[in-house]
Amino acid sequence: MLDIRTLGLVAAIDLASKPDAVGKRAYEARESAFHAHDIVPAHHRETLALTPPLTISEAQIGEVVDKLRAVIQKRA
Repeated sequence: MLDIRTLGLVAAIDLASKPDAVGKRAYEARESAFHAHDIVPAHHRETLALTPPLTISEAQIGEVVDKLRAVIQKRA
């Protein structure tokens, strides 16, 4: 992971590129997040973006963060 940016509830997480394919790591992380954890972060190149609804609870935010952390650590 290279950087994390937030603005309100929106978060962007920059991942390091694989030497052979820019965008592949973020795409694989998004696929894993969807299939294994039922979350769908947006992605563009090597950036994952989270845009939760404004009605999300603090406990749900923690759950999403924990799931995405597991996905990113698995891809590192």
